[in-house]
Amino acid sequence: MADGGIHAADPIHVLRRGVADLHDRVDRLSGFGAPSISSDAYRSLVAALASVVPAVEAAVIGSDDALVADVPPFAPLLLDDARRLGITPQPWAVTLDDAAQRWGARYVLAGSQLGAVVIARRLRDELPELPRAYFTAAATGAGERWAAFRSDARVAFADDELDVSAAVDAARDVFERLLAVLERSVCDPSTVGAGGGR
Repeated sequence: MADGGIHAADPIHVLRRGVADLHDRVDRLSGFGAPSISSDAYRSLVAALASVVPAVEAAVIGSDDALVADVPPFAPLLLDDARRLGITPQPWAVTLDDAAQRWGARYVLAGSQLGAVVIARRLRDELPELPRAYFTAAATGAGERWAAFRSDARVAFADDELDVSAAVDAARDVFERLLAVLERSVCDPSTVGAGGGR
């Protein structure tokens, strides 16, 4: 299946392009592009991730497709960090009805773990007193997991039976949920400790 001239056998390019605008907004709102990071910025990011990652992980890991379900469960560490930060995330009822949607959601999980490499380093250097078990664990082996994900996704989409546009839509849904929580917490940090989310 083609998407603007890019074949679905290379679905990572399609997914990256399909969510680029939302990814950029998450990066800007998270505050981790600034020269220094604040504890409020970190709390907002944890609140956003804790409102999304557990539901997405559960939906993907619960799939009967062994390839897409091969995801390490980091959500318990994230929820523990949130608890220690005084954050009560509002659960998200995500529905991933088909394999393409699950691959799109897994793209966001894999990408966030890759981003954890930089975030874990900055937390260690700038906010060492704050709980960061999730980012530390997610950063470990993230490059190898990302490479495996790319390879697996190309295999999954190679025969054109999966709709890459459905994967993009699912990935965008996850990013939009992240943005909803980030935007609320940045505008009103008091919502972070009160289950901020829509």
